Amino acid sequence: MSLRLPRARTSLLGLAAVLLAACQTPAPGPEQPPAPAPDDARSGSVDPYRYGMFAYLAAQLARHNGQLAEAATWFARTAKVTGRADLYGEAVNASLQARDADAGERYAERWRQAAPGAVAPLLALARTRAQKEDVAGAAQAMGHVVVDHPDAAPVLRSAGERLAEVGGVSVAVRTLRKTAEAHADSAAAHLAYGHLLGRLGQSESAAGELRRALELRPDWEAAVVELAQVRPVDEGLDILHTYLADHPNALEARLRYAQGLLAGDRPGDSERVYAGLAEDRPDSAEVFMGLGLARFHQQEWDAAQEAFQRVLEIDPGKSAALFHLGRVAEEQGRYEEAGGFYSRVHAGRFLQQARLREAVTAVRGGDLQRALQLIRQMRAGNPGEPEYYRLEARILTELGQLQAAEQVADQGLERAPGHVELLYTRALIRDQRGEEAGMEADIRRIIKQRPDEARAYNFLGFSLADRGVRLDEALDLVQRANELEPDQGYIIDSLGWVHYRMGHLARAERYLRRALELTPDDPEILSHLGEVLKARGRSDEARAAWRRALANAEAGSALADRLKGRLEAVEAK
Repeated sequence: MSLRLPRARTSLLGLAAVLLAACQTPAPGPEQPPAPAPDDARSGSVDPYRYGMFAYLAAQLARHNGQLAEAATWFARTAKVTGRADLYGEAVNASLQARDADAGERYAERWRQAAPGAVAPLLALARTRAQKEDVAGAAQAMGHVVVDHPDAAPVLRSAGERLAEVGGVSVAVRTLRKTAEAHADSAAAHLAYGHLLGRLGQSESAAGELRRALELRPDWEAAVVELAQVRPVDEGLDILHTYLADHPNALEARLRYAQGLLAGDRPGDSERVYAGLAEDRPDSAEVFMGLGLARFHQQEWDAAQEAFQRVLEIDPGKSAALFHLGRVAEEQGRYEEAGGFYSRVHAGRFLQQARLREAVTAVRGGDLQRALQLIRQMRAGNPGEPEYYRLEARILTELGQLQAAEQVADQGLERAPGHVELLYTRALIRDQRGEEAGMEADIRRIIKQRPDEARAYNFLGFSLADRGVRLDEALDLVQRANELEPDQGYIIDSLGWVHYRMGHLARAERYLRRALELTPDDPEILSHLGEVLKARGRSDEARAAWRRALANAEAGSALADRLKGRLEAVEAK
């Protein structure tokens, strides 16, 4: 029996590098004098380069061992000895991680003195003061950023998030608000504040700040882009379209416009913009990634693959490109190749999706044991995720290991009681094991949790009808499903099957033909129609329906086997 559910259309590496570099000169050994102080290195008593390498290695080792204050000290020594002012930034970061904002502020001040006029030391100074919740001090440092570096749009945009990382959202908001108030005529100050508000979902307030930035600095591309991003998609596209009419070569605006078109479900228009960008920015992985996505959404598989391959040429190992190359191969039925792409995704936001898709392609390619291995690895790493239990149980079911499948479903429901998809999965398993009472208990539990869940009523009603028991109740259940979701092929099919079991053959045929109109060539519906036609004495039509069902059924499936047996039995007479 097959219960009807809606079908699915269907960095230690850095440390190693430092160690290798340190091998170029002898490291201090047991017979050597202790490391000289930084001032000795500067005076010429030792080689500053060699001491700098030693100090940098010491900093990395200390950080690796969690000795953050010591790491900060060594990074600062390295900066002083080598003249690499940016290493003060590492000292600031280590101090902030150690929650020693006073030390971080001292290192930020040294950085500022060593690199006068640079923006990074100012932002570092603001961050250290934010960690101390010194809003006035942080705003003072940010004031220097917005006054001295009004064109540093990336820094201005990230400032709020960087402040929030160390001082919390409230401190970041108050700091940038105070900065904007103290520098009311600074477009940069309003941009920074507006960007943070937008990231926090305060769209109207963000738009107000960004419009103020544009009043102060008309046609500023960075502010136009930010304003478009905090408005609804259509309004944002209009803002960018208007701006590009006067500034057709504004690369950032064009890029955001292409992204917005794709987000607005206009992949063809998006592709045209991305194609133009690709000519102007042939080495931009971001552009070719967008171009590939636009083509992917239009099912232009070969062209999408070409774009994603170009991304990998520019940025080898980029997880997003590998993932979508897997999707392209999967869509074309090249499951082994798809699994190979997915297996190369080792980090980033696509990691979990890649592992799941790898398991899916293993299933589709017939390698259920590989799929089971992958799902078990994911479940071991995420024991609280019920979806992995469900997937493992389904694969075990396909392997015919029904008892093991039910045990896995039980374990998942212990961790996530009432998880609806797991309850459906266990109900299917129990049905196949002949545990009708347990199956019914799971479905009635779903109905209690979700009284408007049409598929639950359909599930139970079809089950009763298929077993030929409590047919009046079965009809009530399937009719309730049809009231909740009218004109669903799988539910109309169930109505036809209930009426067939009740002996209402003409009515059953009408329902099943209607189900086929809604879901053409569905093999299960065709199988049911064949049974009704046979019962009505129309054997030739029944055989035609079963042959058509067999042609559309998945090869090797239980349904296909059942249809073959039905045809052989009928044709033998």
